[in-house]
Amino acid sequence: MFEIDLIVAKGADNAATYAADDIRFSQNSVSFNKTDRVSGTNYTYDDLVQSMKTNGWKGDPVDVLKMHDGKLTSMENTRKRSMNPTFKALT
Repeated sequence: MFEIDLIVAKGADNAATYAADDIRFSQNSVSFNKTDRVSGTNYTYDDLVQSMKTNGWKGDPVDVLKMHDGKLTSMENTRKRSMNPTFKALT
């Protein structure tokens, strides 16, 4: 099994490193088919999982919001889920 334990996340002003489990998902699912917003290249969720396994994290930090309860919530559920594709329960 492959899993990334730490996420670099950014809010409005800064970036910091958090345990992956400390960041919640903002929705229950992710879409399978994707398009890179910069290059326009099509890829799938499986492609992203394989890239994470092979190359580790690529790209900018994950966008998160600090909610009223003080917990962090991801706005980028696909990248977060692809770090640990066997993860079933959503927090």
